[in-house]
Amino acid sequence: VTWLENGQSSQNIISDIDLGKYIYSGKLAQTHNLTANYQNIEKSASIIVSAKNVANSVSLNLSSQKVSQLDVFTVSVIVFDAFGNQIEVSQNAELVADGRADVKYLGNGVWEIETLDEGDYQGTVTIGSVTETFSYTVEGNLAGFFAAGGSLYYVGAGLILLILLAILVFVVRLVRGDGEYYSDDDEEEFEYDLDKVVKDFEATSVISSNSISPTETETVEFDEEEDIIEGNEIIEHDEILEEDEIVEENETVQEGDYAEENNWMVDYRVEDDGTEWGQSDDGVWYYREVNSNDWIEWVE
Repeated sequence: VTWLENGQSSQNIISDIDLGKYIYSGKLAQTHNLTANYQNIEKSASIIVSAKNVANSVSLNLSSQKVSQLDVFTVSVIVFDAFGNQIEVSQNAELVADGRADVKYLGNGVWEIETLDEGDYQGTVTIGSVTETFSYTVEGNLAGFFAAGGSLYYVGAGLILLILLAILVFVVRLVRGDGEYYSDDDEEEFEYDLDKVVKDFEATSVISSNSISPTETETVEFDEEEDIIEGNEIIEHDEILEEDEIVEENETVQEGDYAEENNWMVDYRVEDDGTEWGQSDDGVWYYREVNSNDWIEWVE
């Protein structure tokens, strides 16, 4: 008997020990048409060959072998049996990646890998007794650097930023320290305030010194022919001179009483609110408030 497989001579059919018996070994998973010719007789038969679902080899495919941190790439596999027929990927298939990476199985022999750490890594696919290894490279970037380092890296970055800002402010002030940082207006205002303080101090000193000694009455001289007009009345020179003499006499009496009363003082001062201060010859200070006649010893 002559055998044909799909119209061609076949090596998959061999004769058995028994006469007229043949053995067919199907290898390709498909429908095969077998034809037997004996003298002038021809007979045909169709045989469906299915793959045995036992993994013998794996074909890997990576969407990219060089990715950046936090990027995602896919790994897909095709599984074959011993005769090269593609078979379904077992649900027990597993992919393990080195380093810290998030691996997610999408089904039908496809995995998704989200990278984290920078460097060169390997992954291994295991299906039954078959294993296949692949390599990939993760390139670093700023976002991945902080993500890989965790919250501690963010805190460190914040501290570094504060230090840089402090250095920047210091450099700016140092550069502008040649006179531009402080304007002339600021210097003039400072000098004005300083002069004002000095003048106020001198004025206070003058008031204090005037309080120690009576104020001398200034003498007013008039021309004999000159009259002073006050309001609608004319006052003669003699009348004004008489009034001045009366005032001088009263002041002389008051000054005498004041000198006799305060002859124990070696220093005398008056504050803005009218409080009087006097220092005795033994260095003790006394004060007298407004509308009070008693001197009180100052105790710190």
